Amino acid sequence: SPKLERKVIGFTDNRQDAAFQAGHMDHWYNQIYFRRALYNILKDQQDYIPVNELPKLLYPLIIHDESNIPFVQRRIFKNKFLEYLETYLYVEIRGTKRFISINLEDVGLLEVGYEQLAEAINQPELAKFDFLKHISKPLLHDYVKGFLEIFRREMAIGHSNLIDRATFKQQTINVIQNYAPEKRIFEAVE
Repeated sequence: SPKLERKVIGFTDNRQDAAFQAGHMDHWYNQIYFRRALYNILKDQQDYIPVNELPKLLYPLIIHDESNIPFVQRRIFKNKFLEYLETYLYVEIRGTKRFISINLEDVGLLEVGYEQLAEAINQPELAKFDFLKHISKPLLHDYVKGFLEIFRREMAIGHSNLIDRATFKQQTINVIQNYAPEKRIFEAVE
């Protein structure tokens, strides 16, 4: 190589990886903390729980003490934190794409279902579509559920906070940051 050409030598070792991983420790702890709280709610349930009902059950497991929040702000904080939990429940149930971040569904502790799917595939309006006339109901159920699974895993969910993240950050996350920043358990994916 020419004498005037710049040369770079790079070294890597376990210290570099450890420094990188250390930055993610809080995120992993928060994920495990949240998943443990979610599991503790779900393990005793006999029937399904809609996603929008879970935040009310999770709130007392995550926010143990509101005394550090000014009394007049507690209701606002609680409503914003419930909104925060619901939004990130959708993120959590989308599934994971990384081996090191296995969620409750991946290990068989959570089953995602689709409310009214069985009723939807039995609607007489579907007979208007020729290509659906010869498909059995169980197969149609599998097809539709498969499409819904793809939408869920790709976060193709029409939730306003997932669509307009800037407003969500300004109106919800900033309130949590002001009163209980340590409870921003989804900070890494915000």
